[in-house]
This record gives sequence, C-alpha cells and structure tokens, in this order.
Amino acid sequence: MWWGGRERYFVPFGVLGGLWLGADYLWADGYIEVARPYCSGVTPEGCSLRWQDVPLEGGDSMPQCVQYCPRAGVAPPTPRPAVVAPEPASPAAPAGGACLIDIYAESNYGGRSDETDEDQPELGDWNKAISSVEVKSGNWSFFTEPDYKGDVMRLAPGKYGDLGSKWNRQAGSFMCLDR
Repeated sequence: MWWGGRERYFVPFGVLGGLWLGADYLWADGYIEVARPYCSGVTPEGCSLRWQDVPLEGGDSMPQCVQYCPRAGVAPPTPRPAVVAPEPASPAAPAGGACLIDIYAESNYGGRSDETDEDQPELGDWNKAISSVEVKSGNWSFFTEPDYKGDVMRLAPGKYGDLGSKWNRQAGSFMCLDR
C-alpha cells in the first residue's frame, strides 16, 4: 500500500502467528481493509477481527484490521499459554476524534478543492479527478475503485502536493481509518 509518500508492505500475516480466544486457537489469516469501528467481532465464517498495530517490512508499524480464523484439522500449538491474549487497545484517534481532509483537482493544491470529514464510497464528479491532498487529521485510505475496492494508498496527516504517476487522478473512493 502507499503510505506516507512511499510504497509500504505489511509483514506476511503468517508472521503474526496466532492467538487463543477462550478455548479456540486462531491463526492470522489476512488483512482486512476496514475502518476501526468496523474491525471487531466475528465473521460468518467464524473468524475474529482485531484492530492492531502491524509491523511493516523494513521497520515501523501501522494500525490495521487483522482477521484470525480457525484451521480445520490443524492442532493448536502446545502447551497452551497460561494467559489468553487480551483484545488489543485501539490506536489513539486523532485529536478531538476528528478526521479532516482537503482534496484538490490539480497538483500542488491547485484547481477545484473540497474539504470533508466523511468517508466517500463514491466520488461522483471527483471520481478519478484528485491530484493532490492535504490530510489535516486522521489516517486515510484511498482506493482505485468505488466502494473501497481496488488498490490502496494510505496517507497520514501531511501535505501531498504530488500523488505520483501511480495515484494521480486514480482515486475512486476514500475513507478515514480513525473513526
């Protein structure tokens, strides 16, 4: 994913290992692209969703929704730990719990602009028209397709006057991860 002006990669989810939830052992099974309030509970397949800091290849970490699932026919590791892994604390939300972003039609903050604090599953007139961004608060994910699908770019608070050739005029939706 694109984050902080660079392409970054999460460590393979297999590196995260597994965890005990009650009497069940679950293995990390994938990264899920959803915002914090939606990353909790159990999926219809019996997988548990947990919001946690995940290491990035090359160091550093960032919050991400991780799916943990049971594996049929695979025995859990022994011995069972004496303490069950607690639900991780949610990363701190931006100051005041706000998410705020300015989008611009031209590079270097030129042309038509708009400010929003709302997730945008469909961009209407803005579809494929964003060329620069100022993230005032919150961490935002941009997607190449509507409804939060396609390739993903993450932007932390800061100014992005040039989104690069891969992302200039490519956004089809975006959402704040810090709600």
